[in-house]
Amino acid sequence: MYRPLIKKHKSIKEIISQNIRFLRLRKGWSQAKIAKELNISITAVSKIETGLTDVNLSRLEEIAELFEITATQLATDQQAELPPPELGIAEIEQKLQQCKAEACGLRNRIIELYNQLYDLNLAFPE
Repeated sequence: MYRPLIKKHKSIKEIISQNIRFLRLRKGWSQAKIAKELNISITAVSKIETGLTDVNLSRLEEIAELFEITATQLATDQQAELPPPELGIAEIEQKLQQCKAEACGLRNRIIELYNQLYDLNLAFPE
């Protein structure tokens, strides 16, 4: 007998749980920070993120507000529809320092290669 493959769709509970974890990690927040902001235990946050606990509507709205999105966005299955991450001043300064260090390293490498070419031209003039 032929049995068509049926793709199992995620439940709303799974989608919300995954989005909460995704947003928390993207912001670099710990479960402890979320727990403190929502006035719940870290265990409760873990259970929400793993889908072991159902989230009621008022809690869903609190969580959405914490991430500065709507409850509807929190329940969407498309993470691309979630707002892009926002970087704070400290993160921007850190990234800038990394870029400066990388640029400095590349500049030094260019100088080193230029000197090698210069030495080769002296060794093998045209």
